[in-house]
Amino acid sequence: MLQIEIAAVDDGRDVFWVNAQVDSDRTIETKSPRGSEPVLSPLELVGPEYDDRFQEDRWPDRRSFDATSTAYIEHGGDENVETGVSVSYRGGNDWWTFGWSWNEYETTVGGNQAAHNPDGVWVELTGWHTEGAGRYPTFPPAPS
Repeated sequence: MLQIEIAAVDDGRDVFWVNAQVDSDRTIETKSPRGSEPVLSPLELVGPEYDDRFQEDRWPDRRSFDATSTAYIEHGGDENVETGVSVSYRGGNDWWTFGWSWNEYETTVGGNQAAHNPDGVWVELTGWHTEGAGRYPTFPPAPS
């Protein structure tokens, strides 16, 4: 479990970004990552798969779903401040063969907590999850 605590500094900004990246020395399974790769947790896919490709032949392996998750928000500051959380979790591969190629899976969810709650509250996050985006090279079978 990755737990991140952010302490606000009163410098006039109202958005904080946190980024973490872990490099891998193996190929990541991006067509069907659930069950074989780390994914955002908890993660629930809501409803049936849908097609959000803007071109029929672009990324034919891509599958998309509506998704929900939860996050714990604790905010003891100004009672009039709305606290929001957005999480994007991605796993992917990239390589160079006559140009850059890539494939990936990604989950992006978000939600808000309008009420002041110094004791913390669990908030539902809603968004989407995609698998199989990008290029999947096919190689001819080896000669027999």
